[in-house]
Amino acid sequence: MEQTLIIMLLITPLSDKRVWKHATDGILNARLAHMFLRPPLVRLDWSDVIWRTCIPLSHSFVFWRLMLSKLPTDDNLRKRGCTIVSVCVLYYKHAETSSHLFLDCPFAASVWRWLGVKFNCSFSLLSYSSLLECIPHRCSSQVADVFAAAIIHTVHTIWLARNTIWFSSSKINLHNTLEKISTLVTMSGLHSTGNCIVDDVTLLNSLRIPPSYRCVRDIVPVIWQPPSITWVKANTDGSVIGSNSSCGKNF
Repeated sequence: MEQTLIIMLLITPLSDKRVWKHATDGILNARLAHMFLRPPLVRLDWSDVIWRTCIPLSHSFVFWRLMLSKLPTDDNLRKRGCTIVSVCVLYYKHAETSSHLFLDCPFAASVWRWLGVKFNCSFSLLSYSSLLECIPHRCSSQVADVFAAAIIHTVHTIWLARNTIWFSSSKINLHNTLEKISTLVTMSGLHSTGNCIVDDVTLLNSLRIPPSYRCVRDIVPVIWQPPSITWVKANTDGSVIGSNSSCGKNF
């Protein structure tokens, strides 16, 4: 009650004015208007992983659409207002959703299980982003390319198998699907510009990918002996700029 009594009220009313609620001072300027009309894009951490020179753009594009829920699967078509009867054509026991088609379907689960054996790891099927998290954080650049290629090629092959049944009424053979993924991974490994280390040779050989080692210059052994007592030894590599050169000394 006391705080209410000390509030000062103006006798003459102030004129109203427009204020911009997104500004601290209420003044709208060109920069704030541009930011409101075109807000800064949110950087996607996974986008740098899927776009690689050794992976065809069409395959990475399928994975990109999957991450953004843009693939025309039955659940996404229903969100757009299409009334359809949905069934997973790879197993015929569940309605088709993006999550079921690429992660939960027994056909897809068999493919991911086989891929895990090939790479000696367990691919997490909790979400699409968890697949990319299976790429080792500390590995050579060539192995990172191969892991990313395997995940993206697998998603693309499952999507292609689904479309083949839908539009061609053809039967899909699991063995042929696995052979196709294996061939695609090998091709991406051959086109990788990354390098590997000695520990990667076993994995790369199992995938029929020749290891690519970092090119280094020939190592020239240098035998150095310390100078005798009271002597100073000057060391130089022989480089000269004009008439000037430099050297180091050891006592």
